[in-house]
Amino acid sequence: MNKKMLIAVLAIALLVGTASAALLTYFGRITTTVMVSQSVKLDGLGYPDSMNVLDEVSGVAGSQIHGDLHWLTNANPDTDAIVSLDSTIISGDSDGLTIVPKFRLDAVVDQDNDDLFVIPPTTIWNDFVSVSFDCLVETGSAYLKSPHVNIALRNPDTGEATCLIVSFEYDVSLGVWQTITFTKADLGSVTPIFGSIVPTDMFNSVSIEIADGAGVITAGQEQTVWVKNPTIRAGSGPILMTWFRVPHPYTDDNIPARTVHFVMGYDFAMNAVAGERTVRTEVTYQGIYTQGFTWTP
Repeated sequence: MNKKMLIAVLAIALLVGTASAALLTYFGRITTTVMVSQSVKLDGLGYPDSMNVLDEVSGVAGSQIHGDLHWLTNANPDTDAIVSLDSTIISGDSDGLTIVPKFRLDAVVDQDNDDLFVIPPTTIWNDFVSVSFDCLVETGSAYLKSPHVNIALRNPDTGEATCLIVSFEYDVSLGVWQTITFTKADLGSVTPIFGSIVPTDMFNSVSIEIADGAGVITAGQEQTVWVKNPTIRAGSGPILMTWFRVPHPYTDDNIPARTVHFVMGYDFAMNAVAGERTVRTEVTYQGIYTQGFTWTP
């Protein structure tokens, strides 16, 4: 009797198990194909077209040779991208060749100011010595003033923006590269647009801006300026700022600073060896701008 009952119980267990396995384990299915387009675009091109943009230039030793004009834009509607331009000599002699991007800023009547937004090191005001850059006001420009700098500071603990300093401008000569330097004393004497300078606050952003920065460009302020070698000097020495922001678009298209115009500059020493060089420059993604406060037009 006991043996028969045991067999019956086992049979029931098997039947229950078989029935459970047949139950529906989901109640719907969504299959999605997601297409992602490139955010930062070179010359308006996305992948793979942007991977094969070519410059063909020639010149003589002792001169500055420029590639074609290129531009970067950011299609992301909400977030600024941080990128760098990284050059590698992949064939030819590298002696006597300096490669540096040169950024074009345009002041156009009835448009907002044009800026280059560089990413500063985490320098605190106590360590800061100066910020400098090389600039050239292009022939034909009406406004013979250097760009100025906008420096924002932030609280190192909270990340909150605490101060915005807008520097003065220098008189410049037409068509000549000049080094513009704003020292700590220069900037410390300027009344901040808001807040006050706190010695332990950190750099939040540095922008290099043309014209006077007070609203749209007016007649007489038109200019085209080239900028290269933005550098912060701090207690640790000079730091070349090679990372910069590609701002996200606004609904107002009348803002030149949304587009980063640049050429690759190839500066040859007088004794540079003759011959062909091939240089590859990559637009390298470095992150997003997350410090919250952005001083943009």
